[in-house]
Amino acid sequence: MAENKPPKKADTKLLLVSWGLGLALVVFYVGYWVFVAHKIETQLEARKNADFSFASAKISGFPYRFTLTIKDLHTKIGQVTVLRSEELSASASTFEPQLWVLEGAIRPSIWLDNPAYSDTVAFQFELKPDNFQASVRLDPKSREIERLSIRFSGIASSGSQYPEIFSMGRGEVHLIKDNTNNNYAFSVDLNAVTNSLNTSLPNRLLLRGLLNNPQNLNRNWDYWTKNGGIIDIKYGMFGEKAGVQYADNMRGKLNFNSEGKFSGKINADIGLRLGPHRFGPFNGSVYLKDSEVDEPATAQELMEIEAFRQHEALLNSGRTF
Repeated sequence: MAENKPPKKADTKLLLVSWGLGLALVVFYVGYWVFVAHKIETQLEARKNADFSFASAKISGFPYRFTLTIKDLHTKIGQVTVLRSEELSASASTFEPQLWVLEGAIRPSIWLDNPAYSDTVAFQFELKPDNFQASVRLDPKSREIERLSIRFSGIASSGSQYPEIFSMGRGEVHLIKDNTNNNYAFSVDLNAVTNSLNTSLPNRLLLRGLLNNPQNLNRNWDYWTKNGGIIDIKYGMFGEKAGVQYADNMRGKLNFNSEGKFSGKINADIGLRLGPHRFGPFNGSVYLKDSEVDEPATAQELMEIEAFRQHEALLNSGRTF
């Protein structure tokens, strides 16, 4: 019968070292997870402002990941509540806490607090939760947004006076930071847009361009607009050539002043269809100004506005080019 020999001292020492290293790794990982989770919660609390607010933000998911749960979330751009949700959850890998992917949202919606149709009626644009996807990558040091992507396959609206006033099909919004040129590149692609109050609304809108001063924009929209914010549209189009109206090769800038009011000019190739007749494309400019901006038009602007009005009069007369 073989005799059981006691383990050698070397074997016992190796086993103790292995256990010690394993225990140290566990303690390190737990400490790391708790530290990062607390840091994320603290940074979110510090970012609360008029454009970003919530009731509570908690991190869970130990030990496999970070799961962020935000309750009563409100994010705004000016008077438009971009996203409101009773509860939103997103997750990130424990070793890549700067990349977050949306996991779910309870009753996500968009609100227009002051719609153009009325000063008293607020319209709610409901996003279908099953079709709403989003991801965001944050800078590991500054915690500023490096990349933001939002996708959805449908938006429907409801309002107390105008139910089902607005609907939209597939849409995508992307924002990517360019550190070299200190700006954000953006892309907005919206499809199957319908509006019961405006049947001529183009059914597609595509805009691509740049937003300056990412640091200011990460603070909040109001601060960005009042400190030299610029929307530089590099390309845009709306409608379809087979539709009632369309515009292609849209380009121009919107500049914000110290009061947060904007003004600018958009240039585009425009075409219209009146019955069997098609007009254009012709090149035209549209001058956009906030209703409270009081800046006199230049002589060149007045000439271009008059030329555009003449084009409109010609189109409305039913004559062809």
